[in-house]
Amino acid sequence: MNIERLGLLLHKTDTAFKKELDQELDKLKLTHTDLAILMDLYQQKIVGSEQSRTMSIIASRLGVEIKPFEEKIKRLDENDWIVLIHDQVDRRRVDIFLSSKARSIIEYLQEIYKYVEGHAYKGFSEEEIQQTEALLRRIEENLKG
Repeated sequence: MNIERLGLLLHKTDTAFKKELDQELDKLKLTHTDLAILMDLYQQKIVGSEQSRTMSIIASRLGVEIKPFEEKIKRLDENDWIVLIHDQVDRRRVDIFLSSKARSIIEYLQEIYKYVEGHAYKGFSEEEIQQTEALLRRIEENLKG
């Protein structure tokens, strides 16, 4: 048995998916990481979770290190994709919100993601897609265990 089989396959698949996503997002000057941040903020708005919009909590939810995440947030803010609001009581706390620019194209961003996902699943039946996702979730749970 090749011990690198699973890890290498997941790594190559992840890299290929992110590369294609980055190519599609390039026209907006965004990356797959930027998309993950924007979609996380959008999802939190949907569920009404106002208290979970700080940098450290979002970074934790996305499973990324805080230092490079801070750079991403700074760049997204400079390019008007997000709005940073300092808490009135605790000035150290900064809440992050989608800007009107980001809100205006959120559906387009979702379409880009669906397009790349569709390309990845080309030739798969709906049953195969569900099976693949279920197996990947099981692997993730096994490794978290």
